[in-house]
Amino acid sequence: MYTNIRPKATSAPIAGVPEVAAPLSAVPTSQVLIVDGEGATRDLVVDFLTMSGQSVSGASSVTDALARIETEPVKLIVVDIDLEGGKALMETLRNEHPGILSIALTSSSDVDLAVETMRRGAFDYIRKPFKVGQVVKLIERGLAQQAVRTENFELKSALALYGLADRLPEFDEVGAALQLLATTALDQIGADGISILMADADVQLPNTYAGNCSQLTVRDLTELARSSSGGALADGSAVFRYLHGSDKTELISSVLLTPLVSRQKSIGWLVGTRTQGHGFSEGDRKLLTILADRAATAVHNGQLFETIERAFRSTIETLIVALEEKDEYTAGHSERVAEFSGMIARGMGMTEVQIELVTQAGRLHDIGKLAIRTEDLNKPGPLTDEEYERMKLHTVTGRELLEPIPFFQEIIPAVSGHHERMNGSGYPNGLAGDEIPMIARIVAVADAFDAMTSDRAYRPAMSEDEAFCELWRCAGPQFDQEVVEAFSRASGRLRPAAAQ
Repeated sequence: MYTNIRPKATSAPIAGVPEVAAPLSAVPTSQVLIVDGEGATRDLVVDFLTMSGQSVSGASSVTDALARIETEPVKLIVVDIDLEGGKALMETLRNEHPGILSIALTSSSDVDLAVETMRRGAFDYIRKPFKVGQVVKLIERGLAQQAVRTENFELKSALALYGLADRLPEFDEVGAALQLLATTALDQIGADGISILMADADVQLPNTYAGNCSQLTVRDLTELARSSSGGALADGSAVFRYLHGSDKTELISSVLLTPLVSRQKSIGWLVGTRTQGHGFSEGDRKLLTILADRAATAVHNGQLFETIERAFRSTIETLIVALEEKDEYTAGHSERVAEFSGMIARGMGMTEVQIELVTQAGRLHDIGKLAIRTEDLNKPGPLTDEEYERMKLHTVTGRELLEPIPFFQEIIPAVSGHHERMNGSGYPNGLAGDEIPMIARIVAVADAFDAMTSDRAYRPAMSEDEAFCELWRCAGPQFDQEVVEAFSRASGRLRPAAAQ
């Protein structure tokens, strides 16, 4: 059950004042503010509306009214525009508080003034002296319209958040998805801070925060907050039933807390806070509940994705070991190509994410050789044309092996393209120049270097200096010159004089 704790207003019938014939029970309770310098008139309207079930207060001046607007959830304001600053208040409401409906009171019978009042944004106006029932009915009509306007706004916000929430599972990186969620929730519900707190030790994700007040942690939540299965909405002193009092939380005036539940297990909380102004609404709670549900789904899918990815990577590592056991002359080849590829990527100024991707590509570049016959791999001499054509198929087989696996999509170009040549004479697709993905060009250089500096049945290994000379000799027609230069620089070798 959702806990809603708010200070309860109490009211009792006023002796000698008859009950209103047409109560506002059909209209949601809203904060109404009556701004009138005439105390008797103001108090009479306040009393009648209070008996009708509305939350209503009075202000004797524009200054007082502005202060209340900043601290109370005012939905409708009745303004005596004959009061000093009354007309300016109407302008302020229109320009700075468009969500507040206004009704003008005036003792003037000037038609032009009435027109001007409506132009200033008034919902309607009424002349003094008036019958109280007339004002009550006008307020009832204004609140009904305000309720429709609010409902439409919340529906629009809900649809926007539904659209955002449905996108969350598409993110490859769960942390980025949760950050977008927190930032959007901050804007949609008008919070000062949004915290997504992870409680489950199995969820390897940092807490997420958006806003301009102190970031909360799980330690800031009370036992009641942590054990609440339905969440909480609290204002004022009731906030500290859910948050521990501290320098960090002392300014928080309203809290909205919704648990993140995945597979019937609480994995954390989505917490909204405000440090000023009015409290959160039931509409805010509904929107945050939608997001909490989608956030929990995104976290669960992210965990599942990571579990599957780890399983696939473990399987691939096992296959690499099997490949190197199958090819007695290439033991350690995949790891060395991975190391060289990473060196080149770093030397080219790539990001850490790109370097890791290139390194992984080097590790898996020959995975397609699992389908090559062992006798072809270990033949102690040159391959025949037929054997060579079969050997070339490892680039195609490697691509086909990795294509069904989402985690390896970005390295497939290296697996299938590391035997392409800059002049278009390579295989399997005869790509040339910039048609060859950069990741494939890097792995091609790393692969060739390790092949040249490793012993083969049909030839001894070259020295590293000889291998670099060969890379430079073939830079341009076979290898990307920029890649060869980056590898040379990363290895601390100068460009050979013959290649100048």
